[in-house]
Amino acid sequence: MVSPEIADYIHRPLDTEVNAIGGRYVFTDEFRMPFSGRELYYLVGHALFDSTCCGFGGCRYALVQGFIREWKKKTNSEGQFITTVERVMDKKEQKEIEELNNGSIVVNQIKFM
Repeated sequence: MVSPEIADYIHRPLDTEVNAIGGRYVFTDEFRMPFSGRELYYLVGHALFDSTCCGFGGCRYALVQGFIREWKKKTNSEGQFITTVERVMDKKEQKEIEELNNGSIVVNQIKFM
């Protein structure tokens, strides 16, 4: 049985807008960053909320996929690369990563998968 902390991430094209119920979002960048002797993988993007019933807004965010275990180890039937990651489950590590927001990751919010 595979651990829930281990997951496959399917690389999708950057700069491709995705429409959602309340607006739209796009991932613009992907990063690999050294962190505590491991390599962290995350995406940066922005969202625009302009079709909600309660107003409009937007944000720039990072979506942390996790620590890289196997980089682009294979492709799926659509030719998209698949990377195996270990999710960042430790709250202390999450806090340390969030504190990087004042330096290398400049976003409004950081979310962990």
